[in-house]
Formats: sequence, C-alpha cells, structure tokens
Amino acid sequence: MLPNVDYLVASSEFPSRWTQEPDPYRAAGHDSGRIRHARRRHDAGRRWRTGSRGWRFLYSPGFAVHCVDTTGAGDVFHGAFCYSVIESMPVREALEFSNAMAALNCTALGARGHIASLSEAQALMQSAGRRSNPAFEQRDSR
Repeated sequence: MLPNVDYLVASSEFPSRWTQEPDPYRAAGHDSGRIRHARRRHDAGRRWRTGSRGWRFLYSPGFAVHCVDTTGAGDVFHGAFCYSVIESMPVREALEFSNAMAALNCTALGARGHIASLSEAQALMQSAGRRSNPAFEQRDSR
C-alpha cells in the first residue's frame, strides 16, 4: 500500500521498524514509490523527506511553549498538516504551521485543549523559541 501514499505522517520509528534499518535516514531511503514523508519527533520537531528528484530531508524544530498536556498534539498536527496540503503550502511552511498548531494545543488541558486560530499559529511562528536537535539540523538539506 505504501507506493500509493502521497503523505505519510508516522512516528519517527516507523521507517526503521518497516525496513529493519536502524538508521532512520537510511531507512527512509528504503521506502518505495513516491512517498512524501512527514515524521513526527515529539518536542524535537518534525523531519520531512520528499522524493520528486532524489530525497531531501527538512527539519522543523518544535516550538518552545509552556506545556500543560500533550494529549491530542499529534491529532492537531495531522489536522493542521491536512489543512496545509489543501491550502497548497510549501512543505517547510506546512511543517512549521503544523508544529505551531500542535504546540499551541499543548498549552491547555485535554485533546482539544487549545485548537488555535490561524493568526495564533502565525504569531507563534514569528515569536517563539525552538527546541532544536543538532543531529537533525545537520541532516537538513534545505
């Protein structure tokens, strides 16, 4: 079924488990077909692999917010990412927006604690600090 997927949003462990390759970047290279891959990475941000002409990794660090509850953050990320695709956002912008929406949801209790507005997400993207992982930044092929 994977060759028929346009966007796969999965845990960061998925490619390694699927291919038995321990290095997640090499494992992602094993995926077949035309998969574009947004990979969740909790507070470390998101990584993206796109494959129209070779593979390119993009890293979008997570936003630093006062976290109250992470319940629903992944669901909000998925919904925001779907919105980004419908709005034809560039991949890097889609990741930034989806990260911002997920981070804002973590600032209140419950799965739907703080489903933010577009303007709230944009304000966070302009002003917030990041939780960055240098190992992922080195692999980003901007």
